Amino acid sequence: FGALSKILPGVACRVTDRLSVGGTLGVGVSHVELEGPYFLQSPPLRGTPTMMDLQATGATIAWSAGLQYEVTSATTVGIAYQSQSRFHLDGSMAVDVPELGHCRFDADVDMRWPRSLGVGMRHEVCPHRSVSADVIWYNWSEAFDQIGIHLSNPSNPAFEYALGPSLDEVFPLAWRDTVSVRLGY
Repeated sequence: FGALSKILPGVACRVTDRLSVGGTLGVGVSHVELEGPYFLQSPPLRGTPTMMDLQATGATIAWSAGLQYEVTSATTVGIAYQSQSRFHLDGSMAVDVPELGHCRFDADVDMRWPRSLGVGMRHEVCPHRSVSADVIWYNWSEAFDQIGIHLSNPSNPAFEYALGPSLDEVFPLAWRDTVSVRLGY
């Protein structure tokens, strides 16, 4: 489960009779939960099957910028960019590993939500009918390539003996970028 909320106060101004520009700056809050089977990625237990339950929350600065241009009185085009949101989330992770048992760790999670770039057009066919189209690119490949997880302060002494006081995991994702097309009437 992954959630992202943003509170982004914005400001815009009309530069000319046809051109407007604007932007936002605020805070993004993210909460992530990963639960299920997992194979440890880091030595000395690389490849060991486990059950994991990770929960972490954090906040960061987020922003966006855009412009709108009135081509004619009936046709408007716009472009909008939303920044990538880089988070350092704090939380905990519980694991069950064969031979070692159950353990709870403090978890520091480094993850990113993707940046996006959108271009859109709206055309008023008549006073009561409009058509519109948007094309939006999401940079998932950079944001969701992997999630870094730093585990520390194990609650089970067997884990500290086997792994040391901390463990760095990389949760592989390898997502690809997407392009969304939205049409409206």
